[in-house]
Amino acid sequence: MSLRQNVAYAGSGAISIPGRQGKMGGGSVQDLSAYMEEFCSSVKNVPAEIKRNFALINSLDSKVIDLKDKINQDSQVYSSAKNRNSTDMIELKKSIDKNQTDCLQYSEEKVSTAQACLELVASKLKQLDDDISNIDESLFTNQNDDAEEEPTGRGAGRPSLGANDKK
Repeated sequence: MSLRQNVAYAGSGAISIPGRQGKMGGGSVQDLSAYMEEFCSSVKNVPAEIKRNFALINSLDSKVIDLKDKINQDSQVYSSAKNRNSTDMIELKKSIDKNQTDCLQYSEEKVSTAQACLELVASKLKQLDDDISNIDESLFTNQNDDAEEEPTGRGAGRPSLGANDKK
């Protein structure tokens, strides 16, 4: 069945999605429309959430860049120091270690935030894909049911003439 036929068939009010009673149970175009409105409503905050997560990733990225610059500067000072056992150099080494730990933590948070974005989009896509599969299955089932109901031979709604029936 072509997309145009699917749309025309959907417009006939013959849609019933298995396992979706309450959402699409009635099988009408209004039910499909209500489902689409509900789905659109469920995803309307996704762009804002992704934008917020990308802003967080960008902020964390800036922190990592700043810390790396600080680590590089401090490492040059530390490596050029003649007495690395002085109190200042010991504190500088601790600062370098802490900044490296913070860099790693920020990087892990960036990855975690990116994974959350990916999972959010993947779950919405899976939901949509499952629903489309259910709609396709329902359309196919309804099309087959309609094809089985169509009488063959003499025409729709006419009784066949038996041996005793004369015109």
